[in-house]
Amino acid sequence: MDRLKVLAAMRMQMVTLSLPLAASWCVGLHYWATGKARASSFEHLLPLALILGPIEVALIAMSGFQWLQYYLAIFPVAVVLLAFLVRFLADMRLVAPILLLAVPLAVLLYYQVPYGDLARLPEKYADVGDAARSSKHDMVARRVELETDPDDSILVWGAETQIYSLSGRDAPTRFFYQYPLVKPGYANEANRGEFTSDVIDGKPAMIVDTGSRRLPPLDREERDGWEPSDRRYMHDPNAFQRFFDFVDTEYEVIGEVSGYTLYGLRGRE
Repeated sequence: MDRLKVLAAMRMQMVTLSLPLAASWCVGLHYWATGKARASSFEHLLPLALILGPIEVALIAMSGFQWLQYYLAIFPVAVVLLAFLVRFLADMRLVAPILLLAVPLAVLLYYQVPYGDLARLPEKYADVGDAARSSKHDMVARRVELETDPDDSILVWGAETQIYSLSGRDAPTRFFYQYPLVKPGYANEANRGEFTSDVIDGKPAMIVDTGSRRLPPLDREERDGWEPSDRRYMHDPNAFQRFFDFVDTEYEVIGEVSGYTLYGLRGRE
């Protein structure tokens, strides 16, 4: 089911690519099967794209994760297939179908791609410093700004990385979000050790526990009875014991904002 959801997300979130891509693959398959492609500039590229297209889709689905960056793997194949479709329509002198395809795609791109209208970006985000301060991440970021100095680092225990940019504070480690540290196939003792050493050496002025169910809680009592929500991740609180011991020794709860628990250094004024 997780793999099928990846395919469904690809169809829904990338409709401006997935629909013409499926059409171009079907047309390309027919074009190649009838032998017409062997006399065109797509003689070698088209069969390669026809084979690699389904393979790329299958590999993306195998991850079981709907992370948008995973869909980038299909783009090189998509470029070839879409180029073939345009060339096919042009060779067939199907001007009307080209226009019928181009107009709705342009409309879909305009409304679906959030950063497509580059000319309006400055106007759209001009008031981000004031108007956007209503979300819970902005409220947490404001508290971070009040409780820390500009040169201080902070650690977000979770994946809400916008808190860093909104507060203007850096993380003490390259693992500024920790999901990779519990992901099978990537997580190991070495990178978890690197994360812990970075945090201990950097000693962030504040730690924000976002309460992610994919990570063990920082609170010791909550951690004892903790059950993960996503079994696709590796969940062994003992793997972070050195980090938890450091937090228990050096930090204390200083408040809660929007459901996020804030930890500050003990004895910090």
